[in-house]
Amino acid sequence: MNVLGLKVYGHDTGAALISNERIIAIAEERLNRIKHSFNIFPELAIDYCLSTLNIHPKDIDIVVIDQVGARESIDMKNIFVTRTQGAYSRAAIHVVNHHDAHAASAFFCSPFQ
Repeated sequence: MNVLGLKVYGHDTGAALISNERIIAIAEERLNRIKHSFNIFPELAIDYCLSTLNIHPKDIDIVVIDQVGARESIDMKNIFVTRTQGAYSRAAIHVVNHHDAHAASAFFCSPFQ
C-alpha cells in the first residue's frame, strides 16, 4: 500500500510517502528555498517523495490531507484535486484534523489499548 500524506495550505507545507516499509518526507521550503512556504502547494515535495521511492501517482492508494480546525471552510480535497489535475484519481482521498492526527500518531505508537 502507498499512502501520501500532505499539508497543502498554511505554513510549512510538505509531503510524506509511506510505501510498504519505506518512508520519505520533506517540507516544501527545503526544495523551493522559501521560508515556511506559506500557502504554497507542495508540488516539489510531492514530486521528491514519489521520485525517491520510484512511485507514480497512479500507484498511490490513499492520500491524507491535514486540516486545522479553524480552516474547515477551505476545501482541501478540492485544492488537491485541482492542483494535481486528477492524477491521483485511483486514490481514496481523506481530510483529517491536524491536531487529531498528532494525537493518533502518539497513541497508535504507544503500548496502550
